[in-house]
Amino acid sequence: PLQLVVAMFFPGVVVVLNMLLMVSGGRFDATQFSVLFTVGLTVAVLVHLLFVQMLNEQVVQKKDSQYRATLEQERAEALMESYTTQRRLTHEFSNHLEALSLMLQQNVAGARSYLTSISKTIQMNSAILNTHNPLLDALLSKKYEEAARKGVMMYFDLSDLKDIPLDRTHLVIVVSNLLNNAIEAAAQA
Repeated sequence: PLQLVVAMFFPGVVVVLNMLLMVSGGRFDATQFSVLFTVGLTVAVLVHLLFVQMLNEQVVQKKDSQYRATLEQERAEALMESYTTQRRLTHEFSNHLEALSLMLQQNVAGARSYLTSISKTIQMNSAILNTHNPLLDALLSKKYEEAARKGVMMYFDLSDLKDIPLDRTHLVIVVSNLLNNAIEAAAQA
């Protein structure tokens, strides 16, 4: 309804001014009426532009809130995936210890090999970071997993980043691009 009102405002003012022109007949001289008509149309155009600007701001705010919701959803999914993986690893930990204990009694070399494979799996799936910025934590964890899949080792030495001077959009773009480039270059080295 608001968009319809904005779309019809300017043509409506023109119709009203034309009707005034026809009704006034000869009461006003041509110069007075031309000035009145010009001022009326100018005001109508300015009001119309104001309405269009308000609608544009609403559209931008709606898109921004949708983008933020998408980012929050991705962050939540990444955190849930990390949590699920961590729970699975914790659950399986007792089974791994039992198997390792039995292997140590029978075959030390096999136990070492088994321990190495378990250690790599645990390291790859338990990159828990705490920068006090949940979006950055989720993003870095995801990039850590991608790097591990490509055989690239990543080490983090991060401080408290809750007050990082980037908005969420730029944070995701900048950090993702930097880490993607670094991972790809390291994988090719």
